[in-house]
Amino acid sequence: MIIIGVLIRAMDAFKLFDIVYLVTGGGPGNVTETISFYTYLQGFKFFSLGYTAAMAFIQLIIITLVARFFLGFQKRQRGET
Repeated sequence: MIIIGVLIRAMDAFKLFDIVYLVTGGGPGNVTETISFYTYLQGFKFFSLGYTAAMAFIQLIIITLVARFFLGFQKRQRGET
């Protein structure tokens, strides 16, 4: 249960956009800028669509690798192969 909870919270960290956008707007400078907010800025403020698509794809790969790691760790803990 803990592994699944950590996995869901890790995926949630990549989706943190609304709080940053509403409360600080990226903060003074770029202090509170998250990866999803930076992706939004590149796509909709600077119109760098190719760069934005590449960033989104890399985020997908990172989340997939983290999920595979946590689920593989869970299988090893249960004794499955």
